[in-house]
Amino acid sequence: MSYFKNYETQFTDQDAVVAALGQMDLNKKVEICTSARALKGYGRASAEIVLPPKSFGNVYEAGFAKQSNGTYRFIAADDDMHRFDQDKMKREYGVAASIKTAKGRGMVFQKRQDTVDKENKPLVKLFFAANLTNR
Repeated sequence: MSYFKNYETQFTDQDAVVAALGQMDLNKKVEICTSARALKGYGRASAEIVLPPKSFGNVYEAGFAKQSNGTYRFIAADDDMHRFDQDKMKREYGVAASIKTAKGRGMVFQKRQDTVDKENKPLVKLFFAANLTNR
């Protein structure tokens, strides 16, 4: 049995979490459960979104567990936590949530531009257009 760590997030939208995992090329074998299921090797830890071993170089299952406050908590083995790119996950979640919100407001997603800022940190620009057919 492995020791696991938790990483609290501000993620609240399951679809955006799954879309972000897709942008990170990690959604091929993601298991989305209607209720939390036990993560193998963790004793009592459970999650609704489960990443199988070897998804991101992880040895054990990892996952996102829905909390009572509506946010998701990322759970991974202590040895696996450093392999998961949490900064990229935050960025991709923000992109997915922004696209979903904009579409809900009648906007049409046009393109995404990945670049870096002045400090050489990743920056994502999203381009939208008004959906004139719904007016």
